[in-house]
Amino acid sequence: MTLYGVARRLQSRAGTTAVEFALLALPFLLLVTGIMDASRLVWTNFSLQFAVEAAARCAAVTSTTCGPQSMTAPGAASFTYNATASCNGVAGSQVSGTMPFFFTVPGFPVSVTLNAMSCRPT
Repeated sequence: MTLYGVARRLQSRAGTTAVEFALLALPFLLLVTGIMDASRLVWTNFSLQFAVEAAARCAAVTSTTCGPQSMTAPGAASFTYNATASCNGVAGSQVSGTMPFFFTVPGFPVSVTLNAMSCRPT
C-alpha cells in the first residue's frame, strides 16, 4: 500500500456511526432504565401511602372487621396498627406501613425502605 492509500484510509468516515453508537448506547440505556426505576419508586410510594390511608380509614370506621388481626399487606409490605394513637389531639387509629424497594438498574444494588403513616380520628 502506498502512502497515498494510507492517507485515504485515514480520511475515510466509514464505521464512525457504529463507533458513536457503541460509545453512547450504554449510557443512554442506563439513563432510560434509571428514569423508569425512579418512576416505579414514586408509584410504589404512592401505592403504599394509599393502602395505609385505606387501612386507617377502615380501622377508624369499623374496628371490629379492620382491627390489628386483619392488618395484612400483600407482598413484602408490613403494616402496624395503633388503636390508641393521638391524631391531632383526638383519639384515633394510626396505621404505619413499611416496604423495601429494590432498584433494577445494573450496577446500582441499593435498596430503599419506603415508609407511610396515616392517622384517622375515631
